[in-house]
Amino acid sequence: MAALYSSAGLRIMGKGLEHEEVSRKLGLVPSHTHHAGELDKFGAPYPQDMWLLESPLGKRKHLDTHLKWLGQQLKPSLGQLKTLKKKYKIDVFCTYTGEGDGGLSLSPAALSIFPDLGIKLELSIILLRPK
Repeated sequence: MAALYSSAGLRIMGKGLEHEEVSRKLGLVPSHTHHAGELDKFGAPYPQDMWLLESPLGKRKHLDTHLKWLGQQLKPSLGQLKTLKKKYKIDVFCTYTGEGDGGLSLSPAALSIFPDLGIKLELSIILLRPK
């Protein structure tokens, strides 16, 4: 399957999430934050607070590349993430849009963060018919 677009981001979600505290603990600047009740781009209120670190590598990069980037950013703060995980939901949300038949292949290096943190990989896959 040929990859057309992909993205990956670490989400930290929950009630009472303090964005500045998460940024300080992780030593990272989020790509996006919001509080429960704020309106999304469609005018609907967000149900909970969220801190998001999304790969900046561009949608044309392979999902494996995005996940490796996330792992490199998060590895120095694994201990802090494990502490945050006790209070908040943490996952990695990925999107993958492909064309044609076949499968998706990811390297062990790209997947290493999941057992290290004990978190889920949430994956949205869209398959398009070849032109």
